[in-house]
Amino acid sequence: MAKQQQISLSLAFLAAAIILQCAAQATAGRELQEAAGATKQSPEVELILNELSGITVRAKDKVTFLGGSQMVQACDKAYGSALESLNKALNLVKGNGKTEDIKASIDAAYNAYGDCDKTFAESGRPSPFVPSNMNLKALVALFMDVENKQEKKQA
Repeated sequence: MAKQQQISLSLAFLAAAIILQCAAQATAGRELQEAAGATKQSPEVELILNELSGITVRAKDKVTFLGGSQMVQACDKAYGSALESLNKALNLVKGNGKTEDIKASIDAAYNAYGDCDKTFAESGRPSPFVPSNMNLKALVALFMDVENKQEKKQA
């Protein structure tokens, strides 16, 4: 009977040691991420990025229906660039990347939407992409707001 208790106690101590070691490793990993500027993003951030990507894809799909003018081609290129930036941001969010890098990628997408608008404005013709771009820019503003609130919460 005493031998069984000794084995049980040994197993309990071993389990406790493993749990403490895992907790210490998790804390150290989190501290390293925070020291490198990486933070865990809120679920809203990923949802907004997915929505931005979806609307950007739909806007890019419109291009095929609007012909091949230089303005439309410029918007196609801008939407392609925006999608690359959004995918980069999404990968950074999923990998707990630095907030500054995520914001820079989102800012690049925002500028790409502006490039599309600017192309049509310079030609003096109305852009068929204005409604999509307005929605996209509003979502970027929402994203930045969520990011800023999250930064304040973590500080």
